[in-house]
Amino acid sequence: MIKKGTLFIIISIISVSMYGCSNKQATADKQATVEKQATAEKQAPAEKQAPTEKQSTTEKESPTKKQVTTSPNNKTTASKESKNKTVVKEGFYGEWIIKSNPVGSSVTAYSSEDVKNIVGKKITYSKVKASYGTNICTSPVYKKSSISRSNFEGGYRVNFSRLNIANFPLKYVVVDGLSGIGNQFYVKDANTLLLFSGGYFFELDRLN
Repeated sequence: MIKKGTLFIIISIISVSMYGCSNKQATADKQATVEKQATAEKQAPAEKQAPTEKQSTTEKESPTKKQVTTSPNNKTTASKESKNKTVVKEGFYGEWIIKSNPVGSSVTAYSSEDVKNIVGKKITYSKVKASYGTNICTSPVYKKSSISRSNFEGGYRVNFSRLNIANFPLKYVVVDGLSGIGNQFYVKDANTLLLFSGGYFFELDRLN
């Protein structure tokens, strides 16, 4: 039979052992909690920082995207402005002088003095002006057509061989807004015009 003293000692030993195990377990639990919290705190800034890095990347890419988007618009605008600045220049634009020795038809309305006063005069055709001497038209309208050889020969009583026209059809131009001499003419070639007035064909040479 176990003595009371011995039993007390055994119970004391068991109690101390259980208390030690309990403290050890509590310490382990506390350490695990601390480590878990430290890990969570370490991960939190990284996760929080991620959107900032993403935003920074987006902001950095933004100017590039903007440049790509606006570039075609700028190109289209430049192309459009270039197109608006393009001006069609007619081949007969320029300054011309009326040559001597016009070719007359069988019926004429000008006297020799009239012809003399016409020869040497200058005629100008441009987009903004058509003029003969003091007769000036601003913003003229040029109506262009062509005429065949047969129609040309049938329309005028003139020695055709003296005109030395090499190519048909001839371009025929009527100048709306200009009256009298110079309000209609034929384009013989790039540097020569034919002007019919008073029963005469006057040849015009290009000055510029």
